[in-house]
Amino acid sequence: MRTYLTRSPIVAGTSRFLAALAIALGMSAQAATAMVLFDQTAPFDTGLRASSTLNFLGGSPGFRAADNFMLGSASVVGAIQWMGKSNSGADDFTFTFYADDAGQPGAVLLSSTGNLTTSTFVSGPEVRTLYSSNLNNSFSASAGTTYWLSVFNNAPDANWAWSHIGVELDGSVQQQNNEAAWLFPWDFDLNFALEGVSATVPAPASLTMVALGMLLLGRKSLGSRRARRTDSSPARAHR
Repeated sequence: MRTYLTRSPIVAGTSRFLAALAIALGMSAQAATAMVLFDQTAPFDTGLRASSTLNFLGGSPGFRAADNFMLGSASVVGAIQWMGKSNSGADDFTFTFYADDAGQPGAVLLSSTGNLTTSTFVSGPEVRTLYSSNLNNSFSASAGTTYWLSVFNNAPDANWAWSHIGVELDGSVQQQNNEAAWLFPWDFDLNFALEGVSATVPAPASLTMVALGMLLLGRKSLGSRRARRTDSSPARAHR
């Protein structure tokens, strides 16, 4: 007995729908959404803290600055924005995340570079650079945990300083490059913001249920047509 089957219009429609749904969900997943996790960029202030290979006088050793932050929910930090001023030299930034050790940076948790973009910020006679960079290695932060971030210009000829904001929150710290201790506390906080990146955008539950329902309906219709075709097809002799 040979059974002839035709493709159910419902099954064909279901296949087209699921294909379109897969394409839409794939596009949504690719269109990652950036979100601000932490923002400490206002108000503007003229103050600066050296954080580069060379110091303000262009000599060595330079200094490294760091500031703390805490996130309200567990997040993955994928990009950083900050403000600063270059007195001389190139830009080669390294971003270092530290654990907290009694109110100072402790163990290094992650160090990363990134792809830098810049723009100019002007406030009266003051000119600063706005920096933005992704993290080549993202940082996973737990909720309610204090961490420290250092933005450091690692170029050999860099004489660069990190801007601070015009309010005193919980302050920042600084160390000399040839020293391990953070010996220079500062009342003002440094200018930076952290962004997280959502890798996927989940499908709405209602859309998922519709897709499953149409798939089950298509399978049921296909089974019914198979049964009808088998019962009604004439028997053919084997050659």
